[in-house]
Amino acid sequence: MENVHGRSTPSASDLETFRLPGGVAVAGADNELHIAPLSQVVGVASHLFSFRENSNTPGRFLEQSIVVNVPAGAGFFTSIASFFGAFTTGNFANLTERPLGQFIVSVGLRGNNLVCGVRLTDSNSDDPVAIDVTANIFFFQ
Repeated sequence: MENVHGRSTPSASDLETFRLPGGVAVAGADNELHIAPLSQVVGVASHLFSFRENSNTPGRFLEQSIVVNVPAGAGFFTSIASFFGAFTTGNFANLTERPLGQFIVSVGLRGNNLVCGVRLTDSNSDDPVAIDVTANIFFFQ
């Protein structure tokens, strides 16, 4: 059973969203956000993930991935540039009105895969959904 924050979804919790480059350390006072010294951005990538689900419990947690070549020794962080989600008709041509139960969007790395996980559902997870997420990954030294 999920709690209201969706914390029981294991595939979203194992994504790495930030990593310092090898050899970089951060320091700061207690109760202060630590800032990592960076010298340069060494690469940027972006990908549009598109989900269209109208069967097999479309409100379940969905995931897609794409391979990304992480530069050796680089740190990285991921971000969501945009996301769109809608309850739709079965052919995805028209919007439908449903009460919102839960909307989850997460992006991060799992190994050398940029992974996007999503969920859009009402209480019974049986309505067709259309979800688009633009994920970015920034590599730095």
